[in-house]
Amino acid sequence: MKERAGAKIEDLQLKTKIKEYYKYDFDELLGILKENRKKISVNPSSREFQANLKEEFEGSIGKLKPLIERIEKTDWLTDKLIYEL
Repeated sequence: MKERAGAKIEDLQLKTKIKEYYKYDFDELLGILKENRKKISVNPSSREFQANLKEEFEGSIGKLKPLIERIEKTDWLTDKLIYEL
């Protein structure tokens, strides 16, 4: 985020949602960036910025989704094992 938007996540509003962007859809993330437009060095309404952000967002989600699913399955199995003990 710092390289793209010119701001640290810690300096923005709704930073928890930004850090946990994978829990939300693209429009939610874009809305958060628009709310922070005065604190970032790019225009979140710019078509070019949105296209680049969407491409990176979808690529990242594509990598994270299978990992999150495996973690959730592992958590479920762990809970099941602990319950059986």
